[in-house]
Amino acid sequence: MVNSFLSDRVQCVKHNGSFSPYTAVSVGAPQGTKLGPILWLIYSNDISFDGFSKVQYADDTTIYMPIRSASENVAQGIAQAQQWSLSNNMLLNNSKTVILNVAFAEHLGINDPVTYGGTDIHPADSATFLGLTAGKTLTFSEHSTNVASKCNPRLHLMRQLRQKGINSEGLLTFYKTHVKAVISYAAPAW
Repeated sequence: MVNSFLSDRVQCVKHNGSFSPYTAVSVGAPQGTKLGPILWLIYSNDISFDGFSKVQYADDTTIYMPIRSASENVAQGIAQAQQWSLSNNMLLNNSKTVILNVAFAEHLGINDPVTYGGTDIHPADSATFLGLTAGKTLTFSEHSTNVASKCNPRLHLMRQLRQKGINSEGLLTFYKTHVKAVISYAAPAW
C-alpha cells in the first residue's frame, strides 16, 4: 500500500481555470494526508544530534540542550541538522529555523548568528512550538497577546450574531468552537 501511495504519482497546476500538463512526481509524499506524517517520522527516525535532545511531531523537529557554560551553544546541533538534511537529499526551511536561548543569565547561550544554508539565524526573543509562543525567559506574554488578537474578532462576531437573533444554544456552540478552543489550547503549559 505504501508503495502505491508513493510511486507513479503525477501532478498538475490549475491557474485561472486552466490546467498545466501532468508531470511525474518522483519525491515526497502528498501533503495533507494521514500517511504523510507517519512516513516522515519513519524517514527521519535516524536523525540524531550528539549532545542534544530532540522532540519530533509530524514534520517538525526541535532540538534542545542545557547550556551550562559560555562555550556551549546550539551551532553544533544546527550543523548536524544541516549535514543530515544534505546526506538525505533534503532541503530544510531556513526561515523556520529558530534559535531560542532560554537562559536567565545573559552570558550563557548563543548571542551571535549561526549561518545555516547560507542564511544567518539570529537568536530570537520568542519561538512558537506547536502553537504555543514562549519567550526567552519562559514568559508567555506574547502567547497571551496572540490569543487575545485571535479571540477579539471572534467575540465581535459573536456579538453581531446575538444582535441578529441567534439563540443561546447557537451562541454557546459558537463560543465553544471558536473562542474557548483558542483560549484553552495548551493552557496547562502557560
